Amino acid sequence: MFRKFASVGVPPAPGMQEGPPSGVPQAPAQQGVPQAPVQQQPGGSITSALALLMAMYMMYQHAHWTSKGPLFYMRHDLFARLYGSVSKDTDPLAEKIVGMVGSEALQISALSGEAAGFLQGLPPGQELQSGLSAEESLQNMLAGLINAAKSGQFSPGVENLLQQLFDSSETRAYLLKQHLA
Repeated sequence: MFRKFASVGVPPAPGMQEGPPSGVPQAPAQQGVPQAPVQQQPGGSITSALALLMAMYMMYQHAHWTSKGPLFYMRHDLFARLYGSVSKDTDPLAEKIVGMVGSEALQISALSGEAAGFLQGLPPGQELQSGLSAEESLQNMLAGLINAAKSGQFSPGVENLLQQLFDSSETRAYLLKQHLA
């Protein structure tokens, strides 16, 4: 399934899983990206959340392009809705990161490398399950970042954005669960 992050530091929000389940590979570490202290949160850094969103966009758009069979139209539309939602979440997060720590944190080679690491090993034909796993990973990551924001490590605006991203992810997870039912 989708790669998950290990937790470090602050425990995750109540009800959220701490770290990856046993046997789940760890995402590769970012190289060359400056890491401000506020970025080391459960599940990874805020730039890792951006890389995960980038990976999810690619995964959902690819599933949209390659949908086929008797459920083609339904899945084609679902994945278009999912990649559209992820696209709307990605830009505000990137802009907040630049505002917090500067554009140096958004080195394309590091972000794209980390995004590619998330996508490695995705099983073909398991787009719904992989999407749900990705949403759960994102929610775990965001829960840790939200906890850090509540303890004053981020501005109220960043906390608000993180809450909005979590809400969007919950909506996408709901849609995926409905298609898996």
